[in-house]
Amino acid sequence: MICCLSGSEDGSLSYELPGVTISGTETRQTRDRLAIICLPISIVPIHHRPLSIAAMSASSFALWSVPVSLGLTYLPHAAKVAILSRTGAFSNTAPRDTAGQDKKVDPSKRALVDRLRGAHLNQLETIGVYAAGVAAATAVGVPAVTVSRAAKLYVGARVVFNISYAGPQIADGNIRSLSFTAALGAIVWMWAAAARHVAGA
Repeated sequence: MICCLSGSEDGSLSYELPGVTISGTETRQTRDRLAIICLPISIVPIHHRPLSIAAMSASSFALWSVPVSLGLTYLPHAAKVAILSRTGAFSNTAPRDTAGQDKKVDPSKRALVDRLRGAHLNQLETIGVYAAGVAAATAVGVPAVTVSRAAKLYVGARVVFNISYAGPQIADGNIRSLSFTAALGAIVWMWAAAARHVAGA
């Protein structure tokens, strides 16, 4: 291996590299300035404790939860478009013509279409802050298990939210409201964990 090392005026060299123990001694006589040289050296890697499978899985889940949440965000929209397309109420030339769609859609499906539209728009309100929270918490070094737990809470709450919003309004819509609040709590948890980690660094 070839490494760039700094030499001192007495001709001795100090071999220091992050994460490795270096064996070998090289010298070079210099008189009045520091020399930067490259020499072949042998290195012995320091054996670090590997990440546990649980820690790697936790970190992976938190990152994968972002595209999963994006899918959950657009799932109600896809269902809405499918219903409107079957009745000829959807036109790709004017996909956001909600007034025209409501006029053409089967009256028996209008309430469901409205709920699916609401579920989609509601998820758009939080997905950006959530994804940024995952990125921030991961970047500053919040323990992967903590980020994963917050991610699981968010994804689980969003699944319940979609079902409870699109389906019959169970308990006067309180299940929907509780799941929305839980998702917000997960976002706050993640950002708070990132802030505490930075403050304690």
